[in-house]
Amino acid sequence: DATVTSMSFANTKTAPIKVSLEANKAYMVDGVDTNLVGNEFTFTLTKSSESLPTQTKKNDADGKVSFDEISFDAAGTYTYTVTETAGSDETITYDSSVYTVEIEVVADATGKLSATKTIKKGTTEVGSMAFKNTKTNPVDVTLEASKTYAIDGVTQTLKGNEFSFTLTEKGGTDPIQTKYNDVNGKVSFDKISFNKAGTYSYTVAEKAGTDSTIVYDDTIYTVDIVVSENNGKL
Repeated sequence: DATVTSMSFANTKTAPIKVSLEANKAYMVDGVDTNLVGNEFTFTLTKSSESLPTQTKKNDADGKVSFDEISFDAAGTYTYTVTETAGSDETITYDSSVYTVEIEVVADATGKLSATKTIKKGTTEVGSMAFKNTKTNPVDVTLEASKTYAIDGVTQTLKGNEFSFTLTEKGGTDPIQTKYNDVNGKVSFDKISFNKAGTYSYTVAEKAGTDSTIVYDDTIYTVDIVVSENNGKL
């Protein structure tokens, strides 16, 4: 019979390869680059085979978005998407870019793993992931009217709050504001804020009272407000 003088066993372990992913965030307010304070915006990393984000991170004060390292212990192709989660601020245009990150993990003859990553924005290969949000501060417009009152052809001194006036969106039925004259005959409507370019139309009219001896002015004024954007500023 054969005699075995020694027995040996050899195990091999393949150390996982780790990959880091980062993105950059820029923020412009009224067309001007603005410093970030950190944690303003949210970004997600999602594996292509999953519906829920794998990781959710926020930017730091330098605009850097750092995802946790991803560990791979086997060769293969792994695909992720990186996007920004839109917030609720209507004055901000959130970047809707979708980046696809493809990580190719290969093993050499010894089993050692290495990884390369390819980033695409849409179908275009890019070197990095960059997101830019723009904020447009609203522009305010104030409307005023003047009121005169004559009895038997003689201009009278107003006491204030005698007559009422309405501001209505053109085409609308219900006034958005109702105001009264002051002692100087001035009628001041609250400011109207606009947060995007466009043409906005309103009508201003006096609301007839119940005094049958007064002929109320039935003039209807149409006010067109044109809001334009220039270099990101309204």
